[in-house]
Amino acid sequence: MKLKHIGLIGIAASVLVGELPVAPATAEGAMVAARSGEDLDRVTFKDGRVIIGKILTDTGSTITIEAHMKVGSIRNIVTTTYDMRDIAQIERGVVDSSEGLDDGSRKDDEVEDAGPIVVPGGRNRIDLDLPDGTTSYLYVEFTGEFGRDITRTPIRRFLDEAKRYQPDVIVIKIDCEYSFQGVEKEDFDPTGAGNAFNQLETVRELQTILVDDVRDDPEWEKKPRLVFWVKKALGGIAFLPFVAKDVYFHEDGRHGGIGYLEYIFGQTGDEVVREKQYSLRLKRAEGLAIKGGHDYHLIRAMAYVRHRLATKIEGGKVVLFEGIAEGPGETQITDDGGQTIGSRDDPRDIIRYKGDDVLTLDADLAKTLGFSRGTVNRLDDLIFDMGHSRTHYLIESRANGILERWSNEVDRAEQNFRRVFQDFATLRQDGDDYKARTKYRGTQIRLLREMKSILDRYGEALNPREISGDPTMWDVEISVMIDQIQQMQRLDRPDRGR
Repeated sequence: MKLKHIGLIGIAASVLVGELPVAPATAEGAMVAARSGEDLDRVTFKDGRVIIGKILTDTGSTITIEAHMKVGSIRNIVTTTYDMRDIAQIERGVVDSSEGLDDGSRKDDEVEDAGPIVVPGGRNRIDLDLPDGTTSYLYVEFTGEFGRDITRTPIRRFLDEAKRYQPDVIVIKIDCEYSFQGVEKEDFDPTGAGNAFNQLETVRELQTILVDDVRDDPEWEKKPRLVFWVKKALGGIAFLPFVAKDVYFHEDGRHGGIGYLEYIFGQTGDEVVREKQYSLRLKRAEGLAIKGGHDYHLIRAMAYVRHRLATKIEGGKVVLFEGIAEGPGETQITDDGGQTIGSRDDPRDIIRYKGDDVLTLDADLAKTLGFSRGTVNRLDDLIFDMGHSRTHYLIESRANGILERWSNEVDRAEQNFRRVFQDFATLRQDGDDYKARTKYRGTQIRLLREMKSILDRYGEALNPREISGDPTMWDVEISVMIDQIQQMQRLDRPDRGR
């Protein structure tokens, strides 16, 4: 069921007619009983914290714990995901659920020695034991929707998996559907530039994770060579291949869909302000290309209709420049998109990505312009082109499964958010005394915190269409609601004013 986003504060007001402002309950209302008759796990962190609970998932790089905390005599259960790098020790099934639970305050010297130390690069490290001169490859496919299926958390998980093998080369094939917030787009989308440039910060994050973090992480004893293989990179993900020096294309490859930047604001606002906004976005995108070792003219030609891209030959190499091709050996790649008579693309060519108002790379053009190192249709062909066909080892890893699991997790997160939201919206108070109000507010807090937990873990990928609102705005509204409910509970205490 799709829910209209009218705001949590508005819903709370309608649910709590006749009450003072709404707010989460005291600890009593918000806590739930621990599982009974089930042995629990104990996780000790490097900073000395201890958490008792049930480990729900273990990916090798993260664990998700249904953590059982104790506040006074009350148990609270919170499901949270932790990075394995922060964990010193995991003990499974060592705590009887009927025992008193730790409150997380004990230090390392108070924790029993029971079980191996779990650290990255320790139990997870895999020695491939390859003959000298063998080049190891780890291959993964980026598919689905950029900004949902491909975003920072699954990429970090994938790299944690890759780190176990220390590959010489990481090959990432990009074959993403051209869609935005769950809506599939035609290959040409007149609103595409706005959507694409809105995702530019996601690409900048991924550049840091894929390039800078790997470079600076001492656990990467070998710094892998990053290679992108482009089949379909249209929309926001079109910026991503620029972050790597080595790019290959599939023969059916298409790369672009970020054009018509100067039209995304229409005639809204002052023209000078609009131009500054265009320039700011372009500079950020060009920075990715420059850092990856590519000519920034490619980004400009992809994004900006007014950028006339031409080529010339200098010293036997193709050189890109902005302007009109006039001299011998010069070729016009994109024109000015209709600013001169007869230069505007035919809509039929635009739809087929055959126009020259903005640049869309196919395999041949990418090779001609020096962006692509070659055109290959199979992974074996790519490895052959890189010169390692006889001395390579293709690593069998869980990388693709990690990305697929993330997509499934996001689907479930959206379903759970809608379910919890519905529970919150339909919650009713049973009785009108202080105890009933406290219980009611406590249930509200628990539901709000459950929604916030989903946002904290999956907000980067949640589709606003599926949760009826921007995840960032939801997070703000939930925090305001919790504060209001807590204030209401304080004002409602029977002993207040004594």
